[in-house]
Amino acid sequence: MKMNCLKTIIVFVFVSITFLSVAQKLQLKEVDIPVSKEAHKKGMYVNTTLTNEGNIRSYVAYDLKKGTLGFDVLTVSPAGKVLKTESEVASKASQTKYGIEIPEPGTVQNPSKGVKVLRLVGSAGILGKLKIEEGYFEPKYATSTEYGPYVTTYTKVLRGYKFVDESKTESDMRLNIYAAHCEEGADLEKNYSILEGLVALTVGYFDKNATIAFAGKDARNNMKDSPNASNVIITGQFDGKTKSFLNIKENVFEYNLQMVTNGYDGSGNRSVLLSTLNAPSSIKAHSKWQANGVPYMSFMTFDKQSNVIDKVTFKSKSVRGNFAVYGHKNANYVLGSINGSHTGYYRFDVGSPSEFQIIKIVGSQVVEQKTVSMDQLSSMAVFPGGKKGKLKYKDIKFTEFEEASNGDLLAFAKGADEYFIYQFDTEANMKAVYVVPAYGAGYAVQTLESNGKLYVLYREQSGEISQGIKKTISRGAGYMKNTNFSRVDEVMTYGRIVKIDPASKSCTLFVDIIGDVILGENSMFKGASGELLLPTRDAKKNYKLAIIE
Repeated sequence: MKMNCLKTIIVFVFVSITFLSVAQKLQLKEVDIPVSKEAHKKGMYVNTTLTNEGNIRSYVAYDLKKGTLGFDVLTVSPAGKVLKTESEVASKASQTKYGIEIPEPGTVQNPSKGVKVLRLVGSAGILGKLKIEEGYFEPKYATSTEYGPYVTTYTKVLRGYKFVDESKTESDMRLNIYAAHCEEGADLEKNYSILEGLVALTVGYFDKNATIAFAGKDARNNMKDSPNASNVIITGQFDGKTKSFLNIKENVFEYNLQMVTNGYDGSGNRSVLLSTLNAPSSIKAHSKWQANGVPYMSFMTFDKQSNVIDKVTFKSKSVRGNFAVYGHKNANYVLGSINGSHTGYYRFDVGSPSEFQIIKIVGSQVVEQKTVSMDQLSSMAVFPGGKKGKLKYKDIKFTEFEEASNGDLLAFAKGADEYFIYQFDTEANMKAVYVVPAYGAGYAVQTLESNGKLYVLYREQSGEISQGIKKTISRGAGYMKNTNFSRVDEVMTYGRIVKIDPASKSCTLFVDIIGDVILGENSMFKGASGELLLPTRDAKKNYKLAIIE
């Protein structure tokens, strides 16, 4: 009996170790997807969508003779089985049938035609004025010779848009805008790639009839609250229909302030993080309003009518560091990798981080304020495959936030050599920090939740990943390129994938997609058993489906 028990224990331990080993490593396999000779020879990837039945369907377009357009429809089941490949000639009926847009070959569409645009421009201190410019987007095209050897173009490529102003409305306010927003759908910058270059103080591009709410600091020297109004934040609106400024209000804070960062709260209101000014405006201002050597910060949110919702000033552990704000449900979180030994004014660089600070704000009150030392954070570090490593970094940049399946919150950041995912609970307690070696020159992160786990895809790129006739795509290093077929922009990138388990605080070894490229802007799909599916293509234009589990 004892011998049998020992055997059972040995078997159980063996099985557990084997399962742990498998769980720590992702498996990658690929399914070949056959296409027509035309698609293989000169096809351009369009996009991938889900059918009503839950199948994965990709589209590849190509020129036919006599100016007609053909395309292949590739349908794969969630289990990774190729169901069928169809070839059709593009027509209005076929586009309606599949619910996609494939323009006529040789035509160049102008999505901005007839669209009137408002551009909000902040002031350049005391010398400038806040102004609203009305105009339109002028499309800018290019041919393959302007793009270089990594790009093939069958028609002109829409690179993006330049704003051309026709009239402007000025205000007496010398306002430096910290944040602005409007009703959903009126923010045109989300639909167009703007090629303005370094146009200073441009806040955003909006529909001509939009009402734009904003917050910022006025540089005029005629307010009574304090010299140069350094402790006053202005909120207000611009009405695009009447071309007038509305609801201008002065929000007085205890200290002179400067901008740190902005974001959104959990209800879609704009949020702004401010810090004590990095230099006094005068001796009087310094003695009355400046928190000399005391690391105070202020946080505020305002809605689309410019009403202030939350407003609170708090003592931070430091005002030197890398900060971000994140709104989740009814709470706001101020995150910071900070330098606690710094006693001066706000600095955006951390130098050498000493702590990670999380502040939770609810109803204009700080309800939680927690700091974790770098030594404590190192003990929470999770490396791919359970490997050991050293947590050592300087400056980081926060990029995305989301809720994990277990209710914890995740903050994604990028350092010089690694990607970081900070996991903390809704009471501001740090749980873990996942550390993934950085990949490539660019950075974009996409996620897919599956069975309580989170697939994380890091994509190599140099600009915003986007695809379609309304946007252009920036070329990156390696295989990523802009390709255009009859006004279809093609996105191709390398990628690195890991899977994290927020419940057990574990992270798999990463899998790289290098020999092939990942196709499309939205390329992550869930398989029948929860695996990750990615449409890919190799250098010989063979189409595939990558299955990762």
